[in-house]
Amino acid sequence: MTIPVGKTCLDQSIGFKRRFFGISMMEFTPNRLEYLMTDTNSRPEILRLYDACQTVSSEAFTVSDLRQFIGEKTPKLRAALKDAFRFMTTWDYSRPEVLNVSAVRSRLSRVRYTDIEELQVAKPVSFTGGMGNYAVMFKAVNLPFMMNMVEQVIRPTTAHLAALLNDTDALAERYQPLVIKDYDRKCLEKVLESEAAYHIAGNHSAEAAFGDLYNNNNECYTTMSVFNGINADRWKNANPKAITKAVDALTQTADALFATINNLPAERQPTKETMAGIADSLELAARWVEWYSAVSTRLSDTTSALKTTEKTLLRAL
Repeated sequence: MTIPVGKTCLDQSIGFKRRFFGISMMEFTPNRLEYLMTDTNSRPEILRLYDACQTVSSEAFTVSDLRQFIGEKTPKLRAALKDAFRFMTTWDYSRPEVLNVSAVRSRLSRVRYTDIEELQVAKPVSFTGGMGNYAVMFKAVNLPFMMNMVEQVIRPTTAHLAALLNDTDALAERYQPLVIKDYDRKCLEKVLESEAAYHIAGNHSAEAAFGDLYNNNNECYTTMSVFNGINADRWKNANPKAITKAVDALTQTADALFATINNLPAERQPTKETMAGIADSLELAARWVEWYSAVSTRLSDTTSALKTTEKTLLRAL
C-alpha cells in the first residue's frame, strides 16, 4: 500500500474523516487499550513482553557493561516472547457463523421502522454508536490491516532477525534498522483509535434499542451482509491458523537469535544500537499481533450479536 506524501496510513484506506481519541504511543501499553482488550490484569504475559522489550531498548544505551546486560536481559526477553505470543495466538479456530441476510430482509420488509425502534436487540458488549457506521469502518480499516499484517509486519520482522542470525558479524557492525512502511507505530495508533471510537470501557450492556443501533430497516440487513463479507475475506486471507504459523516462525527465529547472541565472544557482541533495534522490532510486531487478536475477538463478538439479532427479529416479527 503506497501512501501519497502528506497522507496518513488511513487516508487511503478510508474515504471519510473520523474523530480520533487522544492516545499517545508513548503511553501505548495494554492498560491504555481497555476499550479494545479485556481485563489487562489477567494478561501478565503480554505486559512482561512489552516491559522486557522496552527495558532492552531504553537501557542498552546507558549500561557500561553491555555483555553483562545482554546476559541478564535476553533470557527474560526470550521467556517473555514465547509466553506472550503463545497467549496472543490462543483463539477460536472455528469458522464464523453466516448471517441469514435474506430472511432478515424479508421479515423487515413487512414492518415499519417506527414500529420496532424500541425493540431490544443484541449488540457487542462495550459497543456504542451505529452498527452501520461500524461495519463501514471495520471493512475499510480493520479488514485490510488484518489481511496484510503477516506480509507487511510478521514476515519482514522474521526475515530481518534471520538475516542477523545468519550473519552474526553484522551484529557488531553499524545497525541497519528494520523499516515497516505503512505499519509503523503511528499507523497502529490510528487503527486503534478507529476501533476505540465505537467502544466504551465499563459499558457491560449487551442490548440496545433497534433504533439506537440502526437508522432504518435497510441498514440492519445491510450491516449483516457487510459482516458476512468481512468474515469470509478474513477467513480466506487472514486465517487464524496462517497467522499462528507466521507468529511461530517469528518466535523461533527470535529465540534462536537471542540464544546465539548469548554465546558470542565479547569481541563479537552486538552493538547497543543493534540490541535496541531488535527489541523495538519485536515490540512493534507483538503490538500488531495483539491488535489482530483483539480485533478478531471483536469481530466474533459482533457476528454473534448480529446472529442473536437475526433470531430476535425472525421470532418477534
